[in-house]
Amino acid sequence: MAVTTNDTRKRGIAEVLDDPVAHAAFLNAFPNLVWCADGEGGCSFVNQAWADFTGRSLVQERGAGWLESVHAEDRERLQREWSQALGLRRRFESEYRLRRADGEHGWVHHAADPVTDDTGRLAGYLGACHDVSERRAAEISARARAQEVRLLADHVPVLISHFDRDLRCLFANKAYAEMWGLTVDSVLGRTVEEIIGKPGYAEIEPHIRCVMRGETVTYERALPESGGGPRVIEVNLVPRFGDDGAVLAAFVLISDITRHRLAEQAVRDSEERLRKFADATHEGIVFHEEGVISDCNDAALRIIGHRYEDLVGRPVIDFVAPDSRDAVLYNIRMGYERPYEGAILHRDGGRIDVEFTGKVMPYKGRQYRMTVIRDIRDRKEAEARIHFLAHHDTLTGLPNRVLLMDRLEFILASAQRRGSRVGVLFLDLDHFKTVNDSLGHAAGDALLRLVAGRIESTIRSVDVVARIGGDEFLVILPDLESEISPVAVAGKLIEAVREPAVLEGRGISPSASIGIAVYPRDGTSADTLIKNADAAMYLAKEGGRGNFRFFGETP
Repeated sequence: MAVTTNDTRKRGIAEVLDDPVAHAAFLNAFPNLVWCADGEGGCSFVNQAWADFTGRSLVQERGAGWLESVHAEDRERLQREWSQALGLRRRFESEYRLRRADGEHGWVHHAADPVTDDTGRLAGYLGACHDVSERRAAEISARARAQEVRLLADHVPVLISHFDRDLRCLFANKAYAEMWGLTVDSVLGRTVEEIIGKPGYAEIEPHIRCVMRGETVTYERALPESGGGPRVIEVNLVPRFGDDGAVLAAFVLISDITRHRLAEQAVRDSEERLRKFADATHEGIVFHEEGVISDCNDAALRIIGHRYEDLVGRPVIDFVAPDSRDAVLYNIRMGYERPYEGAILHRDGGRIDVEFTGKVMPYKGRQYRMTVIRDIRDRKEAEARIHFLAHHDTLTGLPNRVLLMDRLEFILASAQRRGSRVGVLFLDLDHFKTVNDSLGHAAGDALLRLVAGRIESTIRSVDVVARIGGDEFLVILPDLESEISPVAVAGKLIEAVREPAVLEGRGISPSASIGIAVYPRDGTSADTLIKNADAAMYLAKEGGRGNFRFFGETP
């Protein structure tokens, strides 16, 4: 919050400042933390919101006393910024950690403007703070997730990038940037045309139009190699939609399929060249006539795990996973030559995700079909890992807030249709900061993982548990028999968490406080139920911690 200082408002402020009672009443009416300084920079007034937040009185905050509530790691920087603003008589703005009344520190955004008297002399500063702890926590979490995604993206055998609607690069892994002779930093912000050049852009522009219409696009493209040899890439364009269904951006996944296409070309050129190349390629090649295998290369044997004599003479369908057999038989029957995905069975019983590409080949007056088998497990695992990281907490493996909200909305919609009840339990560990401060963050992380496991082992399979931040967990209980049904679950959870544990060689007795909200009594929306369960949790803490309270329950 900032207070403007034009002439009209100066007179209004001056009139209020002339009356101390009116001055205090005026500033105490503000919900934000209001702070005033005199012309020398010392604190001269704090409003009731400030006092409630910090638990300190105006007497304690006067002069430089207010700095005692500032986190020690932020204090020197804040003093420097404040001195600079005061010396230049300019607006002061900063973010720092301020100690709350409960001893915890919360991030605040502090803004203050200089106030002058009628002669232009600096009379002091008037400003306010508001709590930005949630935003800061979200930024830290987002940075951690971004680092994890970056680490994963730079170590998968796929080129990955992300472009906005203006076709400017928002993200690229190292392999993608290096393919175009750029670095990860230099590729960001460039348009597709700037990255691949005008001729290349003109070639792929029709595909770009399709993905921006919301279509998933797959195409192949030949690229010149610096050494003169061509490279063939397979490009997958996947649209990213907003909540309103509009396309916001597009993901780009590029696989180098040069060897795959070279294998097909070798087949077309000659049987001799095919055999030489087929034995060298990493992709499996299987020949079959009317669905019976007649030949294969060494790579196919490695992928499937069988000996040559185990394959030849047997139906190709014997080695295809049951859920892929209809698609394989259909493609063979229709003679299709386009790539499609499926799965084969390894000799040890395992399932292998592959891409099939079939080609019909005449040989000695008979029609054979050649199928190229490309192992795509790495790509599938990368895609699955990216999806998992986007929807789960990396420390505990539990669903994160994004996935939780999706599941809670679904459960509430089902409960509305069926007229059933849903319990929302907000669980917060007691004295978690003490564990972090005394035993270290590694011990704190270990405790969070331990508690997550205890919660999962306590609730039903139909219940949902998520870590929504810090030491906070949320448990969703669908299909409650009554509004008091959560009592038993809450009691079990408290007892489960309370079991002694050993962290960093020291025994501890963790505990948790739980707030309970019940649909539809305490709210009908996900946000309202979570907010009310959170409020009930604070009642539980005020009641001595290690217990639970229902929303609206009298302490």
